[in-house]
Amino acid sequence: MARTLERALALGPRRAVVEAETGASLSYAALALRATHSAELLVRRGLMPGDPVAVVLPVGCRFPIAAHAVTVAGGHALPFEEGPGLGVRLAAARARIMITDLAHADELAQEASIRQVYSFSPVSGAMPLPCPPGPEPEPGGVNGVVLVTAPDLGAFDLAFDAGALVVTAREPSPEACRELVGCHGVTLVAGRRHLVDRLGDLVPVMAVGG
Repeated sequence: MARTLERALALGPRRAVVEAETGASLSYAALALRATHSAELLVRRGLMPGDPVAVVLPVGCRFPIAAHAVTVAGGHALPFEEGPGLGVRLAAARARIMITDLAHADELAQEASIRQVYSFSPVSGAMPLPCPPGPEPEPGGVNGVVLVTAPDLGAFDLAFDAGALVVTAREPSPEACRELVGCHGVTLVAGRRHLVDRLGDLVPVMAVGG
């Protein structure tokens, strides 16, 4: 993980992530700086090596920052997606720390016996996880484009280690996925099995998650 962030810092303002829905973007250097800064804060606030941390963020710019922050701090990042039974799933994971931007974070924390909640956005009951802005992303220098449709750090890091651009989309339909492939020049799609199995031979695919 440290090597991934070291490489990201060296790539400077090259674009690392672009959210298809919002257009929000993140540079490689900003990824490295924000993840490292967040990791330092988590350690100062009591994160211990091996601690499980629930990362309840959608696929997008903030997910790899949070997941890398946890791993750099020595914790174990556990990605969760919003949906029915989330509180039960969080409780089963026995995580005592959660990073999320969900408005009802305090309710989830009570249901799952989570002691510390952090957020990049103002959320009731959550402690702020501020990050330095880092350099603005600049186009150019892209070494492949990976479409990631689920919060999976392995998929992000596969792209980051190659210096590629990650385009994120939240569980798009196969039709929307095909449009994104054409629009962004996608060279690999990483997503849930039920999605990638329906793309045929459009581009190489990678199944992630359960």
